[in-house]
Order: sequence, then C-alpha cells, then structure tokens
Amino acid sequence: MTFENIGSEVNYYMRQKLNAYQSESWAKWLVYQYDRVCCRFILWGFEVDKSIIVPIVQRIQNETLKKLSETDELFECGPIKANFQSGLICTHVNKMTNALKLDLQNVPKQTVDELRNWLKKILDIEWDEIKEHKFYTPKVEKDQKKSNSQSQYLYLVFKKEEAFRRAVNKVPPYYMNDQGNGFGIRGDNEKESWGRELIIQTPTNVSVEDIINRYGADVITKCLQLNKEDEKARVESTLKLSNLPLTSDENFLRECLQNGGGSNPKRVYVGRPDNSESGWAKVTFNNEEQRNKAAVIYDVALCQNSFPITIPGKKGPRQKFIQTTVSKDDDANPTRNLPKNRFRIIVTSREVALHIFSSQTTTTENLTMATTISNPINPSEWTVDSSATVTVLRADLYPDFQRIVDSICNKFGVKITCKSIPNFGKRCIFNHGTPQKTSLAASMLAQTCAPMNIKLTTDRQKQLFNELEEVGVIQKWASELALVINKNKYNTNIEIRGPQIAQGQLMRQIADYSDEFNQRFREYQLSTIVAAFFGRQKAASIKLQKIASQWSSKKCLVSFIPKTSTIINMGKPNVSLKDMNDCEKEIIQLLDEITVKTEDEESEEEEEDDDEEEEDVEEMDITNIEAVRQHRRCVFCKQKSSMSTNIFRICGHNYCRCAAQALSTSFKLHLECKECKSKIHIRDIQIIFCNDEQLLMQLLKSSIQNFLKINAKQDDRVFCPNDECDGLIQFNCNYQACLTCGRNVCPKCQVIDDELHAGRTCVQLVEEKKRRQEFLPQLFEAAKRFVLENWPTDPQMQPVGRIDENPYLEKGYKSSRRFYKGVKMLGQSLPPDLAKGFFAYHGTGYKALGPICENGFDPKRRSGQAYGRGEYFGVSAAVSHGYSQKDGAQQ
Repeated sequence: MTFENIGSEVNYYMRQKLNAYQSESWAKWLVYQYDRVCCRFILWGFEVDKSIIVPIVQRIQNETLKKLSETDELFECGPIKANFQSGLICTHVNKMTNALKLDLQNVPKQTVDELRNWLKKILDIEWDEIKEHKFYTPKVEKDQKKSNSQSQYLYLVFKKEEAFRRAVNKVPPYYMNDQGNGFGIRGDNEKESWGRELIIQTPTNVSVEDIINRYGADVITKCLQLNKEDEKARVESTLKLSNLPLTSDENFLRECLQNGGGSNPKRVYVGRPDNSESGWAKVTFNNEEQRNKAAVIYDVALCQNSFPITIPGKKGPRQKFIQTTVSKDDDANPTRNLPKNRFRIIVTSREVALHIFSSQTTTTENLTMATTISNPINPSEWTVDSSATVTVLRADLYPDFQRIVDSICNKFGVKITCKSIPNFGKRCIFNHGTPQKTSLAASMLAQTCAPMNIKLTTDRQKQLFNELEEVGVIQKWASELALVINKNKYNTNIEIRGPQIAQGQLMRQIADYSDEFNQRFREYQLSTIVAAFFGRQKAASIKLQKIASQWSSKKCLVSFIPKTSTIINMGKPNVSLKDMNDCEKEIIQLLDEITVKTEDEESEEEEEDDDEEEEDVEEMDITNIEAVRQHRRCVFCKQKSSMSTNIFRICGHNYCRCAAQALSTSFKLHLECKECKSKIHIRDIQIIFCNDEQLLMQLLKSSIQNFLKINAKQDDRVFCPNDECDGLIQFNCNYQACLTCGRNVCPKCQVIDDELHAGRTCVQLVEEKKRRQEFLPQLFEAAKRFVLENWPTDPQMQPVGRIDENPYLEKGYKSSRRFYKGVKMLGQSLPPDLAKGFFAYHGTGYKALGPICENGFDPKRRSGQAYGRGEYFGVSAAVSHGYSQKDGAQQ
C-alpha cells in the first residue's frame, strides 16, 4: 500500500507511532519504506492482515497531519499579535497590551466630580465602570517643553471589556489619542491632512472650545490656536541699523530717540564684528507704531551724513565713505498685525472640510454636536480658508523653484506663503482656495520636488550601488545632473534629490551600467541544509575562502552571505569573463560535493531506520542518489537544483527562493504546495519569508483580516484597506473615515475614497456604478483627468498635445485579457474598481507604443533591470521622460 505526498517529518512521526505496534502479530511481517524521491510512504505485508493494518495506518497519518498542521507560531503585525498555524492560518488574536486602557486628549482639566459628568456626557460611561484614571503629559511634549494648557491628556483603565468597547465606539475623534491607543498611529504628517485642514479666523473673544462647540468634536480631530502667544510678544516690532560708527553704543542710540521725542525701546543690542570698521544694532519696540516713529528719527539723526572707514585695497589700505541705514524687520513676527484669532483645524474627512468651507456662515445638524448652552459668539464674523502645507527639503536644487510654485498657484487659482527653514528648505502653505484646490496644489508641489528612494533589498542591488560608489561614477553623474545622493548608514536606502527629469536620466545611466554589471555578477542561492555547512571555522567556509584567495588576484570576488544563505561571485569592472567562468566552476564543484554529502547522509539515516525494522531492504545505490538530485525540481518555478531547493516538511515536495514571491501573489487564504495542495508547515513559511519581511507582513495582515471578519463577536475591528495604513476600523460601520490615515474606506468591499459609497451599501454601490457607465469609459476619463491635473510644470517638458485612448482595450486584445486576468488573481470582481488602483507613467521609445498597447509589456524585451525583475514606472511624467532619454536624446 502506498501513501502519496509524504514529507520527511510526516514519515518520521508515522514510523514512531508504527513502532508502538511491534508486539502485534500482524506487525511481525510488516515492512515500511520511505521513498524520498517520490514523496511516498510504502507498506508491505500479508493480504490477510490488510483490513487490520490499513485503518491503523490511515489513522496514524491523519493524526500526524493534524499535529503538524496545528503547530503554531506567534507573529506581530502592526498593532496586533496573533497565532498562526500551518498554511499561515490565523487562529487567535492576542489581546493587546493594556487592552482595556483608553487614551484621551483635549480633556478639560476638572475636578473629579466634573470629570464624572464629562465622561458620562461624552462617553456614556459611569464612574464605577472605571478602574483607574490619570492626567499626564506625553514625553514628546515634555521634551519640546510645550504647555499643555490647550490639550490635557487622560488615560482610563476600564474594569470590563464591555464598557471599554462602548467607550471606544462613543468617543469623538477630537478626544481620541490614537498615538496612545492600539488603533494604529494617526500620521500627523502633511500629506494626510491635505484636503482636511482649515484655517478659521474669528474675533478675539473666540476660544478653542467655541470652535469645537460650533463644528463638533465628532468631526474635528485637531484644533490649534495659531496666535495664542503672549500678547506683548505678539505685537513686538524691531528695526535694524547697519553701518553704524564704532563709537555708537546703546546709550547713544537711546539718547537719539529721546532727543527726537521717540519712545524708549524695549531692547537695544549693538553688534561689532571682528576686524570691521562699522557696527550694527537691533532695536526692539513694544509695537509697530513705536518702531515706525523711531525709524524716522534715526533716519534724520544718523542716515543723512557719511563717515570714512579704512578698507584693504590692491595698493594698500584706502578710505571709503559709508552711510548708516535703517531697515524694518517685517518678517520677524508675521502674526503681530493680526487683529483676530486664528485656528488651525483638521477634520475627519475631505467631505467634512468641503462642507465647512462651503457653508461657513451656517451650522448644520450633522456637523454640530447637540448643545443647549447659549453662546454669544456671532459666526457671521468668522472666515474659513483651506490650507495645505508642503515641506520641500533642498529647495536650492531647483533653480526655478519660484517659477514652479507660481505656475502651480496659477494652475489651481490659489496663493502660497513660503518660509525658509534650515538646510536650504522651504515650508510652503497653500491657501485662498477650496480644500480640493489647495490639496491638489500641495500634491503637485510635493510630487514635483519629491526625492527618489531606492530600497536596496537584494545582495545584487547592494553590490551594484557599492561598486557605483567605489568607482565614483554615481557621484560624477549626480554632479553633472545637479542632484544630491544620500545613503542611510545601514546601506539599505538611497535617496536622490533634485529635478525629476534629472532623476530619470540618472536612473537610465544606472540601468545601462547595470546591464554590463549583470555579466559580472553571479549568485548561488543555497538551501537551508547546504547553507548549514558554511560558517565560522567550518570546512566548507575554509574551502570557499581558499577559492576566494586564489581568484582575488584575477579580479573575482567570492563571498558567502549568511543572512541570505547566498554565495556571491562578482567580478571587478575589467575582469575576464573566462576567469569568471573558471571561478564559477570551482564554486559549483564545491557545492556539488556538499550536496552529494548531504544526500548520502540522508540516505544512510533512512537505511539505518530500515535496517532496524527489516533486513531485506536493499541499500540505496549511487544511481538513486543521482535520481534524488534530478528530481529536486521546485514546484513553483520548475527549475532543477540540488543546491538551492528546500523540502516541505509535510508533503516532501521541493521549493526554492521563488516561493516567497509565488505565494505572496497567489492571493489564497491558505498557503499551500502548488503540486499537491497540502498546507505549508508554519516553520517552512518562516524559512521562505526570512528575507522578505514585507511580503510576509502583507500575508499576515490578510490572514488576520479574515480571522477578524469571521470572529466579529470577539473583536469588531479590522485593518484599514489602505495598504499604507496599519490602523484598525470598525467592521460594522460600513463606509467611514479611518482615524489613522484619514482616508474614507469601507471595511467590507475595500473601497477607498469613493464618494459614491457615501450613504449607500456595498451592493447599492455596485448597482450604481453599473447604472452610470461601463469600466473602460470611466478608465479613459479618469486617465485623462489624471494627466491634465498632474502634468509637470517643468519648462523642459512639452505640454500635453493630445491624449489617445488605447483601441486594443475595447477590442479585447491580449493587453486587455491580461489586465482582467490580473484583476481576478487579486481576488477582485469584474468590472474592476478604479478606486482600488492608481495611475503611473512609463517612458519608452515611440516604436514600442503599439506592441505595448496591443499585448502589454513583454518580459523578453526588458533591459536595464537595475532594481530587479519587473516593469518600471515613474511617479511623475518628468521621471519617465528623463529615464527614456539616452545620451541626451529622446528614444
């Protein structure tokens, strides 16, 4: 009798359990053998005993498979820790640390009795449901020495989970401190607030509390009074005196003002630079009126006459006459002239921001908390403006930066305020437009000045960029293109800053260099068994070091990378390919010796087990060993290799490094062997993804998501469908704003920022989209809008001439079929949802346009794969434009 798809670990446990039956009469003539090549467990015995033996062995097999399948491991995924069994099936979500602890912010500091009433009103929580509470100041605010007069922080620990859940569902966003809770971390970064940020200008008697009462704590996530500074400091004004005689001091400057009938200044600071024949002074007044009068007095008293100073010249010291000048420091405090209070608020969604902006003189029920208190504030005196901030680092790399911001302002009809920050940076604030307009303007500026980040995730990428740096070519290219390149200290990320066309040109130069580098770079991925022979003081490593020493003089660099279990054979730029090939032969010969040795040892172990149980089984000869090597074909890529393939514990089939990518793109809930559909042991999964943590995180997130949906009674939260967000949202709340990333999302149909979903169920949304129009017309219209709204303002870029629709998509050619097939592989329904994708640019020669439109991208025509296999796309048209240029000419 034969049992198929049996791995070595299943074989081991089945043998162990069968040995317990050795005392049985039918076991005396029972023979069992494991065929590792074909993954079979074979039994021989008398026919008369078959009815007894078969049920026992089948039960043993089922128990063994169950045991191995239920082996679990604990993984962390964002804010969640969970247990996973074979197949990467989530079986339990652990309660997070401080599971019943809720962190609040912006809580009015009150007495205990007042706090009780506030908690009952806001959270519907009784005081006896709280186990512990405490006001505190976050470490960040302590470090920054901020006053917490505007926002008090309070944590509550509940006695029971039911009360905790009730409070979480009830608490308005304004009072939720997500950074202290396990709901992900709301990014307070600039991008996430675009379209959600407003500036409210009010009379001076309006406070933060009035803003919250008007618009509602259920829609405001943050409210900050921008001009809440000391009133005296707020109205301070200064002037500067330059080219002062060295005899001028503080007393002299004060006497000038006194004699001219001016006010006594608040502060006077006189500076005298070393080796200088003149000085300067900064004079500070209580208000602008005093400052302006003093400027007139100083102009009459000090600036009308010249005086001589001695300066060096070509023929020796010479005399020069200069005059004292006075200038007003208009940029010292831009808030001094503001007669009103200004508040910066961030709301839960872009729709709310647009509603407040559009109806700034009215208050609607759905935007305001129900309050019965009388308020003397007159909202008609309030003004609302949208705001979107972009911080540009190294603005000096863009010689036409001012032209860029001016063209963006003209394009969207907004205004901008720029402030210089250290290291040649600019903080740009767009305003005087709708939230959509300022958001689009900020997005375009951020995109125009965005750096390119190259993540070095493979040994090949690291070696390529190390060589580019060592030979100095990447620095030379960057200098010629006016770019700045920064590498982090871990050598895992390279940041390239500068004009995006230049970024694309640099990418092209790197890609061209990469083509030649590929001929000199060879790597040998080892299985876990073969890799175990390498290490400090191990024989295989010593032999490899000898090979490396022998060939280093011929410009061949050989090394073993323990982290990735890889041997690298890399030639220097002028290496002989013959030497590379000869060096490679010696490395392969060493690996072949190790592989034969491991297979001999495995065979001997099996023979020893067989010898203990039956004496008639012949030894496996060398031909069988060779058969094992030939049958080690990866079930995913079908490539044969005895040195790089591992064996699945449960089913015994082989896999190599490609398994990580294959499994992460299979979009199945359970990870399984492609050959026999057996679940993959959890420890095999750990080995497969040991160097691909990002791919593993995606699969963990998907598995946890499925568990949370099935076990909604245990926890009603699921992950936000935004791939860049680790926040948790309520599953039963349908279309909602994620408090972590600010996007409008649906936990059930995974829609992101689709206004059609507002007020509709998922089924109604699908019907509404079908009623409106088909997918391709939507796609073409959205693509045109994307291009026109995001086309770069760079003068090197030609304006958009025309936009053509791809006729092959409508006719159902190969490109169309491949696209729809990919949508199905992603587990999505047809027609595709535009909200689940994004647009990008691809630069190519004009001759390739037709074939790409008809057939899609052809992997056989790839070149310049500097960053790994795949098709390359630009975040903006400027990057793709630069990439598609070669030697300065458009291809």
